[in-house]
Amino acid sequence: MTTQPTPSADNSAQPPTLSEENLLPCPFCGKQPISEFNSVGVPGMEDCGYWGIDCTCGMAQVHADDEEFAIAKWNNRASAEIAARLQWRPISEAPKDGTLILLRVQSDRENWTPLEDAMEHTTIGSNSRDLNDIDEWTFAGWCWSHDHYTEGYGTPVMWMPLPTAPEMKGGQGA
Repeated sequence: MTTQPTPSADNSAQPPTLSEENLLPCPFCGKQPISEFNSVGVPGMEDCGYWGIDCTCGMAQVHADDEEFAIAKWNNRASAEIAARLQWRPISEAPKDGTLILLRVQSDRENWTPLEDAMEHTTIGSNSRDLNDIDEWTFAGWCWSHDHYTEGYGTPVMWMPLPTAPEMKGGQGA
């Protein structure tokens, strides 16, 4: 069932709010997610849009056409084994053999501008100290002014393994 925004007294669209008591906390940081109806922003089409459930940590978000489906998608959790694997770990425990991993990076003020990146963000990267004796992190950044990947700046503070890719069946994705 699709829940549509309901008109207010002044006849402007006012979306119903998602029931936060029905939402599980973020699987990555444990915070309560933010839930809202996102309108397409076109005058006269205020009731067109999607339901969004997002966490301020930036690691979890769900978008769906209706409220019930958004809640169901958000609350769908992986097995305990997978959930344990997908926990942030101290950067001191990260592999340094060139393995590509997820990194949580704290941007340094010297190279940071509001157009380039958030003060803390998630990206992919690696450290190859065990292969070349150079203890240095290399990771992806994003150039907002030119819309392309670039060298990342900052200090990795946490890591987790990349998720396992789905098994390919007959040349098609799982």
